[in-house]
Amino acid sequence: MKNSVLLKVKTIVSSELGINKNDLTSKSRKQNLVFARMIFSCICNNHFKITQQRIADYLNQTQPIVNYYLKNIVNEINNNEAFLYDYQRILLKIEQVEQRKKQKEERDNKLSLQKK
Repeated sequence: MKNSVLLKVKTIVSSELGINKNDLTSKSRKQNLVFARMIFSCICNNHFKITQQRIADYLNQTQPIVNYYLKNIVNEINNNEAFLYDYQRILLKIEQVEQRKKQKEERDNKLSLQKK
């Protein structure tokens, strides 16, 4: 399950920020890619409760780098309007996808109960 969550978040972050999915897992230190990895790490850790080590392994980074992302995201949110906008937009998109998934599961459950 965690791999599917990681892939889903990776796809949304990449799509919303207009970057290649492979760039998210690269070693590049370009600011836009670091910010993308920071958002990815925060959402996976805070929203889906994925461990820092698991996130680091998925991103081909070290756990201390993911820890750095998680500690410094608050600073970026408070001081960087563009970053805040991107973060909120991605979080909203993920919440919408989760809501649609939940609604589909509820419909499927109702249909399976009706068939019995």
